[in-house]
Amino acid sequence: MPDRRQKRLIFSTITGQMNLSDELDLEDYVARPDKISGADINAICQERAELSGI
Repeated sequence: MPDRRQKRLIFSTITGQMNLSDELDLEDYVARPDKISGADINAICQERAELSGI
């Protein structure tokens, strides 16, 4: 499972081309102690994009 630095990098890479709300704080997801995989992070980003209307 990715550590905090790796999670931050994965989130940044996936969301780099998305126009997500400025209110979305990805650091909140990065700081969570949950053991999430890169696929989980991708799913989170896709869901947030859908909720943002992208």
